[in-house]
Amino acid sequence: MIASLPMYDRPELAAAHDRYWAHIRDAIHDLGGSAPQTLDRAARVWDTWRASDLVLSQTCGLPFATELEGDVALVGTPDYGHQGDPPGFYHSVIIVRSEDRKLGVTDFANRILAINEPGSQSGWAAAHDFGTTHGFAFQKVVETGAHTASVKAVQSGRADTAFIDAMTWRLVTRFDAPIGLHALARTPATPSLPYITAKSHNAGKIAKAVRRAIDQLSADDKNMLRLTALVDIPKSKYLAYTAPEAPNLLRV
Repeated sequence: MIASLPMYDRPELAAAHDRYWAHIRDAIHDLGGSAPQTLDRAARVWDTWRASDLVLSQTCGLPFATELEGDVALVGTPDYGHQGDPPGFYHSVIIVRSEDRKLGVTDFANRILAINEPGSQSGWAAAHDFGTTHGFAFQKVVETGAHTASVKAVQSGRADTAFIDAMTWRLVTRFDAPIGLHALARTPATPSLPYITAKSHNAGKIAKAVRRAIDQLSADDKNMLRLTALVDIPKSKYLAYTAPEAPNLLRV
């Protein structure tokens, strides 16, 4: 059996995530199920998500809709209490360097956009859709491999803008002190990153264990993880989003 919570598992949050998982694990046991003792932080995320013995993990909405939906069961969507978003939803923060704070997003159509990866809802799909809505397309795109790396790319001047997952931006501003950066705008809200399990497991029972675990978290751990609830967002809400065409990446 395997379990992971990889999406926001920074070193500063590792202990809180371990305590959160311990609550989930014990609740699963109390409900008559089985779960691994600890979180797996070594396996690659795609190997974890596709594992036949996956008990619980968190994925991005776009991979869930486009590649995983037929192979996994949706457990629920954690709510991080993003201001202005419906429960269980999130947005992307459009960041630029402070010197560009008076520009509009359309001014970046021909400047360099940093994305974590082409399969990301918050990093690429949100940027693509935002551009389409405002009548332009980002022409110059570099791939960094992670939201935090995209932040550093804008900070260093390797890129000029990036669309950063709202929770990641919270954590970056909390722990990394992103000097010289400015949050220029935000995208419309979309369903947040869902919890999944293998289809061989009882998703309803695992959801019940997660809700019990959230209730059992200490106030400090809830604040660290920003967890407020587990929300039932219909799978159809995720399937409504389609992957945009991958960008032509700059070679750097």
